[in-house]
Amino acid sequence: MMTLTPNLRKIICLVTVDLVCLLLVGIPCLLLWLVGDPYFRGFFCDDETLRHPYRDSTVPTWALVIASYGLPTIVFSLVETSKLKRSATFSWTRFLRDIYGVLGIFVFGSLVNQLLTDTSKYTIGRLRPHFLTVCRPNITLTNTQVCGVPSDPVYVTDYGCLGEVGLDEAEREERLHDARLSFVSGHASLSAYSMTYTVLYLQRGMGSKDFRLVKPLIQVGCVLFAFFTCLTRVSDYKHHPEDVVGGALLGGGLAYLSHSFLLARQSGPVTSATSTTSLLAVSTSRLYSAEDLSVP
Repeated sequence: MMTLTPNLRKIICLVTVDLVCLLLVGIPCLLLWLVGDPYFRGFFCDDETLRHPYRDSTVPTWALVIASYGLPTIVFSLVETSKLKRSATFSWTRFLRDIYGVLGIFVFGSLVNQLLTDTSKYTIGRLRPHFLTVCRPNITLTNTQVCGVPSDPVYVTDYGCLGEVGLDEAEREERLHDARLSFVSGHASLSAYSMTYTVLYLQRGMGSKDFRLVKPLIQVGCVLFAFFTCLTRVSDYKHHPEDVVGGALLGGGLAYLSHSFLLARQSGPVTSATSTTSLLAVSTSRLYSAEDLSVP
């Protein structure tokens, strides 16, 4: 029969606290995505910023997610492995402990970033640049009785959306729902968060004595990916420029705070083991030793 040592029980407790904290941030994001209803906003009939055509994303969501989580995970793993091998202290137990600490804070920060992004989207309900194309409102946009005249335009709120012709009902409803979620840009906030966090992590964690150009090359690649993603959100008519700027500032700011939290955690006393979210502290000098993780 397996018995848990006191230190192994502490590890399980720490991981449980971290998972609960991740769920407390992640579940609201899931609920907004499943049942959220964006704020109903009107428009001016002569607003040229809402008349752009609908285009598919140059950087689709699945590609963004893979790059934003996959690339940092690879970088973190390689850097942590290199650091342990250089100090001749590599073991799988210590590697898992270190990578868990880095990834835990990274994922928690990304979920906070997503929650703030979704909250702003659904609360503000700003119309995307392709809104009029996707909506196809059931009013005549040249009718002065409804829209007013150029010198005295009317803010139209009494309208319905017919949707695009040639689409099935499910896709039409999805586009109509998504057309009200312009501010802030989720692509911009996630790419800026993940790439900024990775750049800051490399700057502090990766040495440059042997391969002096490797670190800046990876950092430039991260910045280029985030910058390219932000630009495509404007060129694809998915967002207004200020939506992208707002998303990038949000993601970059949270990345800086998350990395600062990581540095504070790593610079703490070695005899204090804390959960990723610092909601629980356990004092022990042998918390993650190989001996304590072994099962009799």
